[in-house]
Amino acid sequence: MRHIIVLIACCLFFNCKAQTITNLHNPENYGTTGYYYKDLNNDLNNFNGTWKYENGNTSLIVTLQKKENKNIQYGNTNYYTDAIIGEYVYIENGIEKINTLENLNNNYADPYKYNLIGDVISKFGDRSCSNCETGNIIIRCSYKEPECDIPSNPKMRFRYYIEDGVEKLDCLFMSGPYRGNVYGLEPQCQGFSIPFGEYTLIKQ
Repeated sequence: MRHIIVLIACCLFFNCKAQTITNLHNPENYGTTGYYYKDLNNDLNNFNGTWKYENGNTSLIVTLQKKENKNIQYGNTNYYTDAIIGEYVYIENGIEKINTLENLNNNYADPYKYNLIGDVISKFGDRSCSNCETGNIIIRCSYKEPECDIPSNPKMRFRYYIEDGVEKLDCLFMSGPYRGNVYGLEPQCQGFSIPFGEYTLIKQ
């Protein structure tokens, strides 16, 4: 039994030694095998929590969580990263259009199984953000919607800032580049439940 414990400890040690730790903030070589892209400045912590946009009886609620040291594998690529994952609720004119919050109860090894995933930080502005200020923390999240496979790559760009002592997220929901319908199948739905546009979310 003692030999097994020593063997496991050695494997963990050499696995850690094999990783090259680098800052998640604006990495130049993101996605390189053997790297761990770590949130060294704890910038992702700002996004943790539940955030809400409200306009009359229409609302968007987004819950975001920081995940550390998650393994990403595809093809011959194998690396680790810290990331923000999330789920959401959208209510329009009092009618719930989509609610994926239950998915947060699943502790997936692969963070891309969540419907929101963001893993690269920027503090130097974003071409999609006309009102970004120097030092604002920005993260782009890939967006998915259950049972709604449209051949594009939509994003939710979040900008964290504090206004009059209130923590806020500027959320821009935008379409991504057309990725092609490689199987020639009809989209499962004609549009996403959340309208594209800009939302100001307040921390709850």
